[in-house]
Amino acid sequence: MRERLVSSNRGPFWIKSLLLTLAASVLVGCAGAFKPPPPLWEPGRYTTIAVLPSRMEISSGAPLVSRNTDLTNKYTGLVQEAIAVALVRKGYDVLAPLDVNETVFRGDELREAFMDLAWGAGVAPQEAYQGRTYTGSLESAPVLAEVLGADLLVLSAGEGEYHSAGESLVQGILTSVLTKGKHQYQAPASYLQARVVFVDPALQRTAARLRTGRFDYVTDIQPAANVFLRLFRRIPPGQKDNPE
Repeated sequence: MRERLVSSNRGPFWIKSLLLTLAASVLVGCAGAFKPPPPLWEPGRYTTIAVLPSRMEISSGAPLVSRNTDLTNKYTGLVQEAIAVALVRKGYDVLAPLDVNETVFRGDELREAFMDLAWGAGVAPQEAYQGRTYTGSLESAPVLAEVLGADLLVLSAGEGEYHSAGESLVQGILTSVLTKGKHQYQAPASYLQARVVFVDPALQRTAARLRTGRFDYVTDIQPAANVFLRLFRRIPPGQKDNPE
């Protein structure tokens, strides 16, 4: 009688084991079937890229944060160069940013075309929109592309904050004196963030719109290029033999 009871209890146990095995197999099968997201455009669609002037707004100061003109000017150029380097490493023919800037700002017509494109792509200064969203009009893209000799245009904008060790030291002393040592100054983190818009001039439409999120404050082009290279992981390789 006892043997019969033990034998009869094995049925549910083995059924549960079988069900768990099947469930695990299904999960493994689903994991194996995972497909990476598709590239942002078909390989070979674009060959020559013009990275247009960037717009970065860098602030500094404590306790009140305000626009730092010197850092803003520095990072406007640094981000433009970093994006160009990242795209070269993806295998694209990228026009020299200095040559692009010289061409864009050579005359009023091209300068206005660039401003119109920046506004339409949503990377113009926020005050330019006066509470409105950008219209998405990219009609000036073919004008710039033809003059520059590019089949893909890149615009970018971003912001960040920089808080130096000296700034933190002074503010820490002031905080300690004013609070009689009851509070310690917590320096805000320095950071950068940017958004990048790829414009197809032939179709007058956005080919891709990407955001970095906040990343550590960097002072050199190569570390910044690495950030954008990771951001561009879904961009298909270009035709040049430039491995990432």
